[in-house]
Amino acid sequence: MKRSLLPLLLASALSLSTPAWAQGTLPRPDPAVAEFARGVKFTVAGYNGGAEVQTNFPVLVRLSTAISGFAYSDFYADGSDLDLVDIGFVDAEGNGLAYDIDTWNPSGESLVWVKLPRMTNGTEFAMWYRSSKTGKELNADNVWADYTGVWHLNESGSGSASTAVNDSSTNALHGAARGVAASVSSGRIGGSWRICNDYTRVDASIMIDLSADSAKKAKVDNLGDTFCVSFWERKKDKETKWCVTGLNRRADGSTAGWGTQIHDDNTQLRVYGNGGKNVYANTSKMSGFNTANQWNKIDVIWYNENGTGKMIVYRNGANKVGGSTLNPATPVAQPSGQPLVMGNFTSPTSDRAWSGELDEVRLIKGIPSAARVQADYDTVNTAAFLTAGSVVEVAVVERPVANLQVVDTGASHVQFGNAISSLGSSAATECAFNVKVWKTAESEP
Repeated sequence: MKRSLLPLLLASALSLSTPAWAQGTLPRPDPAVAEFARGVKFTVAGYNGGAEVQTNFPVLVRLSTAISGFAYSDFYADGSDLDLVDIGFVDAEGNGLAYDIDTWNPSGESLVWVKLPRMTNGTEFAMWYRSSKTGKELNADNVWADYTGVWHLNESGSGSASTAVNDSSTNALHGAARGVAASVSSGRIGGSWRICNDYTRVDASIMIDLSADSAKKAKVDNLGDTFCVSFWERKKDKETKWCVTGLNRRADGSTAGWGTQIHDDNTQLRVYGNGGKNVYANTSKMSGFNTANQWNKIDVIWYNENGTGKMIVYRNGANKVGGSTLNPATPVAQPSGQPLVMGNFTSPTSDRAWSGELDEVRLIKGIPSAARVQADYDTVNTAAFLTAGSVVEVAVVERPVANLQVVDTGASHVQFGNAISSLGSSAATECAFNVKVWKTAESEP
């Protein structure tokens, strides 16, 4: 008789559930997954892409006491281990959203990238916190799964070759510093890296070596002739040389490859493809790329149009040169054996070190739309792109734990519903398991 009642008791305990919309209009995750006590709703309010819907868009969420009712003391974790921060995000239906903590700063502003499966103006989602779990139980997806590489450049380091510069995408294209001056805490998005303080350190760069890992090399080679490089840059001061900036794949100024340089005197941008380059003399189109001590976001797109190499250049979300032909006009190709480099070419004799900072470098397969590029800029640069409501507190009843024992009368296994559990050995006669019970603020089980 005891055995016949056990499956019924277990099924009753595990079938308890709660609505995803337990707090009015604020979507809430199922507490069976993670029970959070405080939440805040965010609304995309500054998207200017019209009817174009962005898919898998990483929106930047800024957390601070500027949000009404927000306090870091409400978190169980202090942020020393980002994997333990008790935080989670859900869409309007209560489904979990992938997130990536860029910077956690309990003394100021924290930055979190959240992937919205569909984003347009008015899109709403919620953040929940104060729980014994993190939102990784809601959605373990990678925010940057659609990207070839994403480098936040927020690691601390002094430029030693042992300093790892991590790729947040699923491809793990991690880099290492080569003669880099130092990391900088006050970057455009969290921390950044200052590539070089002056032109005396000609071997200054961050290198992603692809030669030792054929799988990683294949990921970059798979970009083919249609891809985008996106980065934020801030020049330290004005010099009189072409400085290698952003992300490049070439060895020096003459071998085949692709990349970008900025000239300090006339602020021109030079784009490379297959060893050739375009130097745009029309400074009315290309001006402002290198304003000293000012952050600029640059997006360069290489693509193939009916066998002709083309490019599009954006600065701070605005198209500067659209549809111009690369020189030579053949489409760009991925050079064999070359690494990815931020800053100086791999040649130690080159004196083209970027004297300034780089931040949030991304490598993307395909052609992002103009609305996408603008939104990527606005989510960082425009505070009104995302608005936050006030923190809502949900009363949470601590979940009591009932320790139940199952006593076996001789067999080594006992059946729970359709599952068969082992008691460990033929000699075992009993085992214990836990049943957790909870209530919502509305006293619903």
